[in-house]
Amino acid sequence: MPTSKGGDNSIQTWGVEAPAALRGRLTALVQEFLDARADADWAKACSFLATEQRAMFEKLIKGKSGNAACAEGMEALASGVAASAFAHEAGIGEVLSLRVGGGHAFLIYTRLEGKVYATALSREDGAWKIVSVGPTALS
Repeated sequence: MPTSKGGDNSIQTWGVEAPAALRGRLTALVQEFLDARADADWAKACSFLATEQRAMFEKLIKGKSGNAACAEGMEALASGVAASAFAHEAGIGEVLSLRVGGGHAFLIYTRLEGKVYATALSREDGAWKIVSVGPTALS
């Protein structure tokens, strides 16, 4: 696991390493979310989001709620972003770690160009959901 000497390594050292089976499941979930964004399938992308993140997008669409409003809100915000940026973010290279604790997790991975990123997740009603709408750069 890459850490930065003298840097903020709070994500890389947080919690404990998850079992391989959970690591595989959450890697697939994050990849599906990133692929949905890359495909501009906003309804599918919203289905992976935690309640707080869905609500953030829903608030952008006045008078509506639920997955349709989340999808409209996500699409509205994404309209200013080049489609190639979402495709680039969808490229998970190597999964380095899955740190878990207290119903939260960080999937730490490289993109295809080798830079290290993390995606935050949380458990809601027994299911894992995406907390970070975009990956967080660690290197």
